[in-house]
Amino acid sequence: FSRTKPITRASMEGFTVKAELAPQGELRRFTVPAPTVQAAREAAIASFQLDPPPPAEALRLQYADTEGDWVDLSTEEELWIALSLYPGAEVAGGGRPLRLRVSMRGHPRGGGDAGVAQEPEGEEGAAAGAAAGGAATGGGRAERRAARRREKEEERRER
Repeated sequence: FSRTKPITRASMEGFTVKAELAPQGELRRFTVPAPTVQAAREAAIASFQLDPPPPAEALRLQYADTEGDWVDLSTEEELWIALSLYPGAEVAGGGRPLRLRVSMRGHPRGGGDAGVAQEPEGEEGAAAGAAAGGAATGGGRAERRAARRREKEEERRER
């Protein structure tokens, strides 16, 4: 794809996000006021009303790439890669919001004692996730497919 006006760190004031809190599946749309990972974390905490707020190392952000895979987002470089996949995510852009998944370690709304609320990858991961309670926390492939279908339907309704 190509942009008529590329975004730069200097010109971008913020960006729009559509985020899912895993494993609950809560969806929120919000604006991140600055193009930084820290600002994205703070906006996610506020949007999902995580109280008490989890420490930064416990909060996991992932973005959906062009192939539908969830990629960890922890550095500014990774954030800019993610934003480049979502033309118009910048506040004034009016395009698609950046898709994020938020999960946590050891937080009451993020899986508690079960550790990181993450989705197993592949058949081995799915079996391990189910054995560790992944099916109960929404960690299976069927749940991911259902979430993608819901999101696509929502995007169609928004257009």
